[in-house]
Amino acid sequence: PGRTIHALFEPRSATSHRKLFQKTYVNAFRGADRVYICDVFNPDKVSRKERLDVRRLVNEINRSRKKKTRAYFAGTPDELLTRLRKQFQPHEDGDVVLAMSNGAFGGIYPDLEQILHSCRS
Repeated sequence: PGRTIHALFEPRSATSHRKLFQKTYVNAFRGADRVYICDVFNPDKVSRKERLDVRRLVNEINRSRKKKTRAYFAGTPDELLTRLRKQFQPHEDGDVVLAMSNGAFGGIYPDLEQILHSCRS
């Protein structure tokens, strides 16, 4: 309570790529204040017809009834970090940053740690 939740998501696995989860993701991210979602990693794992539409997902989150949640599209993990750097303003109570991927997330973890440490200073 009282903390801002920043959710970072990379749909990386063949399962997470599926548009079957389009509505499920909208509901799942409602608890976050800021949601940063990368485009699908290795999109050829799933046919275009069955593939998650990340831009649409971001729009659906932003149009949902839960007005406090704001979502942002990033084509790549590096773009996600750039956007996070611009918008991350930690609060006195501390923010929560949740990075979700089943892989390397484009190697963002060291840079993410640097962003978080620089905000403490």
